[in-house]
Formats: sequence, structure tokens, C-alpha cells
Amino acid sequence: MPIASQSAAGSIAGRDFLPRFDAEFLERLAVRGPSFRAMLEALQAMGKDGVFILETGCLRIPDNWFWDGMSTYVFDQFVQLHGGRVLSIDIRRDNIEVARRYCSPRSNFICADSVHALHQLSRQDDLPVVDLLYLDSFDLDKKNPFPSAFHHVKELAAIMPKLRPGTIVCVDDNMVIDGRPVGKGYLVAEFMANIGAAKLFDGYQMIWRL
Repeated sequence: MPIASQSAAGSIAGRDFLPRFDAEFLERLAVRGPSFRAMLEALQAMGKDGVFILETGCLRIPDNWFWDGMSTYVFDQFVQLHGGRVLSIDIRRDNIEVARRYCSPRSNFICADSVHALHQLSRQDDLPVVDLLYLDSFDLDKKNPFPSAFHHVKELAAIMPKLRPGTIVCVDDNMVIDGRPVGKGYLVAEFMANIGAAKLFDGYQMIWRL
């Protein structure tokens, strides 16, 4: 599927997604609520006419706000107000079919291994720079978190050519057990610390600005 370019939607002055987020999504997102708000506030503060949100791991269970977070739907609602596009990559076609039913034509989907797909996307000259990269594709095993954490580092490396200063990066499903970081993002966190990325949020989701 060709990737649509960012679309202008007029001046963003006066278009604030956060009141709607607070009213409709914040409580339903539970533990993810504060971090989603911080992420979308940072994205909105860019002041862009049309943003490009790139996600790995799409919405897969209808109305599963507490466990999965309904990220694809929330992002789609955001770009309907602010313009732009969402591109979500998932390895399971049945997940994508669920997400399509919830989302507008502003959201496109790729069914593929996310690392491979991101690498291919990074080589496309017409792909816009990524404003928000949301990594949530490889289910976490808390007893053996390395495979999921390593996968998300590979995703970050694969798409790095399309990131820029100011890009927001979020990794879902992070926690500390017995004083040890356990979750999808603990290796990404080490990388971000090494390059001096600004940490915007540290909780169940970790968020940085490059």
C-alpha cells in the first residue's frame, strides 16, 4: 500500500485534542492514561499542520482499553482533528482487519514483520519524517523480557533514518520487578540514555524526545 503524505489541515490554532482526550479516553486508558496524555500533548505542541504517526502493533481487540490501550483508534482520532496520517504495522492480518473497522481513511496498515517493514520504509524517499513512533508489537513475557525488548530496539534501529530531532518515541508495557527493569522498553531506554534523548515520561509507558 502506498504511504500517503502528510496533509495540511489549516492552522492548528484553536484545535485542542486534549479536552476530548480527558473527557473520553483518559480514565479508560487506566495506567496508560497519563502517559498517553503527555505524548499527545507533546505531539500537539509541535504546532504542525499534519503529523505522521508510525505505530508497530495495532488495535486488535474491540474496546480493550485497559489491557491493550486502543492506541490506533486514539491516534486516528487525533489526526482527524490535526491532519496527517497514521501508519500501523502488524504481523497478523486479523488484527489489522479489527483496526480498520475502528479507524478512518487517515489510517493505513501494513501486514508484515515490523522490523523488515520499518527497514523498507526507511528507504522510501517519499516517506515523511516520523513525528511520533509508537512501539508495541512484540508481546511481553515478564519471565523472559529480553526477546520483546530486543525486538523493539531492532524496530528503532530499522526506522532511525526517518527520525529527526524532535521526534517523539514511546514504548509500551514497562515495569520494574524486584528492582529490575522488566518490559518492552528497557533496552531502548539504555540507548536513549546513551544518545542523550530527553525523557518525557517514565512509567508503564516510556516516552522520549530525540
